[in-house]
Amino acid sequence: MVPVNDRLSQESFQQAFAQKARIAARFYERLFEQTPELQSLFHNDQRHQQEMFASLLVTVMRTFDKPDALIAMAQRLSRAHKGYGVTPEQYAKAEGALIGALRDVLQEKFTPTVEEAWRRAIQVLITCMADRGAD
Repeated sequence: MVPVNDRLSQESFQQAFAQKARIAARFYERLFEQTPELQSLFHNDQRHQQEMFASLLVTVMRTFDKPDALIAMAQRLSRAHKGYGVTPEQYAKAEGALIGALRDVLQEKFTPTVEEAWRRAIQVLITCMADRGAD
């Protein structure tokens, strides 16, 4: 696995951490705009769901430079999402929704280099989740 941590990504994570609630809210807005059929999978109230996602985002940020911890978290998430029947296409849409939410919230701070760092972290997470979901 290619290490995905660098000073720039840590700085962007700090910026994202300060805006985690807004990023989570925007993520779900974008996700449901792209794939409205997924909304029926979320039985919790939306505020609670956003809080859970914000917590997940923080965990990703904290484990970004610890690949083993990131993979372990991805495997736990995969087990949960497998029961919902999440497809690789839906993971790809979630990635797009998260990148879009980060861009919307971080604005000019979301440079192409910062986007690449986030995409690498998200790809590690999604790849592990999708691979585990195939088990």
